[in-house]
Amino acid sequence: MARELASYGFAVMRFDYRGEGESSCLFEECDLLSRLNDIEQATIEFRKRVKLKAIYLLSFRIGALFSLLIADRLGCKDLLFCEPIFDSRKYIENIIRSHIITVKENFPDKFIDSKTIVSKPESGEDVSVYGFHFTGRFIRQIEDVDVKDCVRTFRGNSCIISFGKSSAGNIPVNLKPWFDMLNVSGSCFYLSVHTDFSWLMKKKWTDTISGLAEKVNQWLSFGSKSYGE
Repeated sequence: MARELASYGFAVMRFDYRGEGESSCLFEECDLLSRLNDIEQATIEFRKRVKLKAIYLLSFRIGALFSLLIADRLGCKDLLFCEPIFDSRKYIENIIRSHIITVKENFPDKFIDSKTIVSKPESGEDVSVYGFHFTGRFIRQIEDVDVKDCVRTFRGNSCIISFGKSSAGNIPVNLKPWFDMLNVSGSCFYLSVHTDFSWLMKKKWTDTISGLAEKVNQWLSFGSKSYGE
């Protein structure tokens, strides 16, 4: 997608958080603060390389929370959220659920005490999800974030992009409250991408999500009020 956006004339920098992708460190060595620092350092490096008119942060899933937390520090007034997760506690619940499913799939004969697994983060233990070790520290940091306050106090422009098999432009019910809050102190748009891809499908990876870069370009070029300032 970065290449597609560049073809539209935008300067683009993509990066992996420490402990993920091609970056150094182990996943379990990093936490919420390290991720915020990664975004800040990537932005500093980007500004060194390119003379920028404005900075736009494009995030996926829980990255929406990270971009909201760091936007003010970076002086960023434009955020794009792709399939965002704003409910941090529900996110943690899903991590626990994914862990239980993974263990049951790999060890079908093993007895799974769900209550014990659910209590792991509370006691500071790690929870492994698809090979990523979520530490109790990281989980607590996510749970402690006042997401509603972050959303309510963001005063810039934003765009929520969701994926689905339907081409209808109705905002999903789970995102509607956040969309409304973002429109209280700022301006939020909603766009949908017609695709078969879903984060809930069983680990079917894809290199590209057809139509996503086009939607991002659509908002950057016409939807964001601060574009070109």
